[in-house]
Amino acid sequence: MHHEEVSLATQVQSGTIKSTVSFFACARLGVLASTGVVAASESLETSLAVMLLLAMPMSALLLWSWQYVSNAVLNGRMFPVVDALVAGLLCLLSVVRLDTPALGGAYLLLSAVLIGITRSFPWVMGWFVVTGVVVILGGGTTFVHAHGLTLVIFLFFIGMTAILAFRMGNQFRQTGRLTDELADARIQRAASEERLFIARDLHDSVAKSVHGIRMLAEALRDDLGDSDSATRRLAETLFEAADEASREARAVLDGLNSSGQIQDLSVHLCRQIQAWGKRTGHNTVFNVPEDLQVQRPQGEWAWNVERVLGELLSNVEKHAEAGGVLVTMSCLDEKVTVVVEDDGRGPQEAMRGQEDLVLEGHYGLAGVRERLRKFGGELRIAHSARGAGTTATMIVPLPDT
Repeated sequence: MHHEEVSLATQVQSGTIKSTVSFFACARLGVLASTGVVAASESLETSLAVMLLLAMPMSALLLWSWQYVSNAVLNGRMFPVVDALVAGLLCLLSVVRLDTPALGGAYLLLSAVLIGITRSFPWVMGWFVVTGVVVILGGGTTFVHAHGLTLVIFLFFIGMTAILAFRMGNQFRQTGRLTDELADARIQRAASEERLFIARDLHDSVAKSVHGIRMLAEALRDDLGDSDSATRRLAETLFEAADEASREARAVLDGLNSSGQIQDLSVHLCRQIQAWGKRTGHNTVFNVPEDLQVQRPQGEWAWNVERVLGELLSNVEKHAEAGGVLVTMSCLDEKVTVVVEDDGRGPQEAMRGQEDLVLEGHYGLAGVRERLRKFGGELRIAHSARGAGTTATMIVPLPDT
């Protein structure tokens, strides 16, 4: 995955966790260094001193190689298990051999915070259980009897610290989600404003020019009359092409201006279909449940669904030679389904794949499939089940709230 494809929430969450983990990794290395100094002053046997050295990579890797070990720390099984064993053994070493429970407790405390920040609650509790078992079994019966109440209180507060650290990790993740939502809202707002700018530019330039060509073609057709049938037919063809371009420009302008805030997508699409039927003269039938309300989608998602439906209706108008159109809309399992069924001459080129369509110049349906793929949707085109005609089915998941 390229860097630009990573969501802002993921970047913020990863950066926050990385800086926090680095802080506690430094603190653990400091505790290990202090433990090493005490061990050296006590002339600790070599095998136990080596264990201190082996514990250092658990923190050093977090500090200097986070980009390589982050996935193992956040998602793997090995790191929390090994870290729990190391923390328990170091606690035993500090209490039993060095008589420095403060250092062992500090390492356990810092480790509990690290695990709480990076892992889910079951892993936090699992780490706590493994560490406690190592401390109790490794300490022996004498250690448990001598420090029984102290040990229970100590482990209790360590566990409470781990739970609080887990809540801290949840706050990091919540901050990431809120950041992503804020970024998405700003993107939608910017996209809406950009569409309004484009609509104004189109209205002041292309739309006016096309409308002027239409008026000139109409005047030319009327002035020719019956004097030159061949020339008049060319003028008629020019007028029809300009008239079609003018209608398409108005449709694009309407879509650009109306795509900002949609209170109910189902109602909005019904109005779009109704306006299309009135303009083209097609007999349009709606099949939309009365209780259907799709109020969540806004911004870019709704805009693309609207444009896909417009393209499907435009294909019916241009190629199907249909007299009637049946539009069915439903929402099930967090997916919106819109079916456009006509009684025309059949699918023809619409049945081919996107690559073939692009190579042959059929960019409309290729663009439809590309729009839907962006949001995890799909387009299905088949022969109508009622006989002649085409059935185009658009299925697109609802966006997350």
